[in-house]
Order: sequence, then structure tokens, then C-alpha cells
Amino acid sequence: MKRYGICFTSIIVAVVLCAELIGFPVSVSANEPESAGNISADVKIKRSAKASGMNEENMEAGRFASMDEASMYMMYGDGMYTFTQSYLRDHSDRLVELRVKEAGSLILVSFQEEDNAQMPSLLDGQKQPVGQRIPDGAVKLKAEPGTYYVRLPKDFTTVFIAPFVIKDNPRKLSNEVSYIQSGQGKYTYHSFTMAKRGTADITASPIVKQKTPVVFYVQRREDGRWKNIGRQQKSYFTSDTGTVVYGLKRGTYRIAAKADIKQGYSLCVIKTFIPAKYKTKKTKAKTLKRFREQYDLYTVTERASRWYRISVPKKRKKISMEAETYMNSGKIRFTVYKKGRKKPVKSLTLSGEKVKRFSFKGSKGTYYIKVAKSGRQTNGSYWLYQY
Repeated sequence: MKRYGICFTSIIVAVVLCAELIGFPVSVSANEPESAGNISADVKIKRSAKASGMNEENMEAGRFASMDEASMYMMYGDGMYTFTQSYLRDHSDRLVELRVKEAGSLILVSFQEEDNAQMPSLLDGQKQPVGQRIPDGAVKLKAEPGTYYVRLPKDFTTVFIAPFVIKDNPRKLSNEVSYIQSGQGKYTYHSFTMAKRGTADITASPIVKQKTPVVFYVQRREDGRWKNIGRQQKSYFTSDTGTVVYGLKRGTYRIAAKADIKQGYSLCVIKTFIPAKYKTKKTKAKTLKRFREQYDLYTVTERASRWYRISVPKKRKKISMEAETYMNSGKIRFTVYKKGRKKPVKSLTLSGEKVKRFSFKGSKGTYYIKVAKSGRQTNGSYWLYQY
């Protein structure tokens, strides 16, 4: 039942696919995204791979507006360079020239068949190390146009290299598109709109390993001013996605984010529009059928409790349920009552991203579940499921 929004398309997936398309035998390891092994066959059928070059002395890094554009470009084999040991016979310094024509975040991604293989290095025009390591390669934030170099590893069989530039400072964020923002040491602002009531999964995930987090707020435009929604968020460089769920009403919003000048981070918004079909009166409670889920949200301005109803036609040993919350601020309380009784048979309170199974005696009759929030800034989504 958990929501899995794919916000950031890993570049390594595109590299793996391209390697397969041009005939290099690769396999998807347990540490790589599952989608790498499940790329649509249509892609393979409709277009054969066109590797940009084999053992070429010069590479060129094209610029893209988003990581998604770069990924799709490489999935078709464009922008991918292949090097074998034969290149080293004529290039003892192991250097490959890299031309960058437009400014932005210069990203170098590589893939090799061998596990724990040495990564290629990114060098500046003076052939000195530049940039920082990232899981799939290296990045040079705020890269200017000019000549760079890539130093190949000493020992390798075949290495695929994909250099590209992502445009910096995205001002308007499209739905389900991953951008790159370089740290400025001050807040930068990135707007998006909600055409209807719904959730917005916000990602501001660091790409450089640092102890200092990316700090961000989500703000709504009201009466000509920007107003904070929920509390301040901090995103660290971890295996987690750094995604936070917001419950938002229709309107104009922006992400206000701040990071260290040596940090870069991915930015993404995934919107899910949800009509307000909840019931605020017990007498009109919404039916929660067995093996069916109910999913809804709270915005900051929605305060009324919601009611759900369970019908038990015959006695059961117990009624098992699951409650989930994806909140950026505040708490949600779930309280179960049996019809005709004031004392609850079960209650629990969840906050943040939590999943909780619970059960109660299942005598014949009707049960009501009251969902209520606490906290003025409480917003996010919740799930209910009856087993």
C-alpha cells in the first residue's frame, strides 16, 4: 500500500541499458535499481543503440534541462562513449579530452562490468582533479564552458562513460521531472502549481556526500505573500530519497531550499490529485470494505474529523487493519468505536512516515473509525486498510 513515487531516474539505469543495446553483457545487481532490468522491450525494438564513440580522443558533454532528459538521451545510446584497453596503448597518460559548451552541473557517469572497479577521474583544463565524487561517478557543480579531461582507470576491460551537463537554477518545476540545483549558501526558490487538491511528494536530495543537510520549506502564495506550509525539512546524504509528502489545496507554491556551496541536490515534485470525498459526519461515514484501502489527505486548512464504517456480518476472531501516515508536520489519530458504545475499542496516533498494524475483537456489528488531526500545520496523507 505504500506510495512509491519515482522522482529521480538513476543515470546508471540508462548506462546499463545502453551497454545491453550495443551488445555488452551486463547484469543488474542487487544494489542497482530494479527498473534497470525491466526496461520496456519497445525501447530496444524501436531504436537500436548508437554509441557516440569507441576509443575516441575527444568527448562532448551536451546540456539538458533535467535528469530525465539526460536519461532518455542515453537510453537510446546517444552521448555514451566506450573505451577498451586498446586505447591505453596510444595514450599512456590515460587522458580523454572533454568539451563543455554550456554552463551547469557537469556530471560524469561510468559503468564497468567488474565489481569494485576503479572509477574514471574528472580533471580541469590544467589536468588537475576537479569536482566531487558521487555514487555513479563525479560532478563539477557550477561548471563553466571549456575543456576538461577524463583520466581512465589503469586496469579495466571495457568502460562506458556518459558526460553531460544539467542546467542549473530551475525556476519552474514540472510534474515528475528531476532537476539539479547547486548549493548557493542561501535560499533559492523553485515554483510549482497545484491545479487541484492533492498531495505533492517533494524531493530535495543531496548528491554529494556531506554532513551538512539541504534545508527546505514549502511555501504557498497568499495575498501577495509567501506563507510557510508545515515545518522546516532537512535532507541528508543517505540511502533514503529525502522525499516528504505534503497535503496541498489548489494554488501556487514554491520550494525554498538552501545548501552549502559545495553541495548539489536533486529537486522534484510528484503530484497526485485527490477529490475531497471524505465524510465529516458519523451518520454518513464512508464504507471501508474488507481488502480495500481508503486513501486521503489533510491540508493545513482542513480541520474536520473524517468517519469510516466497517460492517461485520458475522463474528470474527479478530478484525485486523493497517494505518499509514505520510506527514511532514503534525499527527493523525485513528479511533475505532463499536456502534452504540462511547468507549473506543482501539486507538492509535501516528506522525511522520509510519505504518502500524492493529486489531480488535471482531464481534458481529458495525464499527466506526474516526480520523482526526492535531496541530495547526498538520498536513500530509493517510491510508486505511482492512484485512
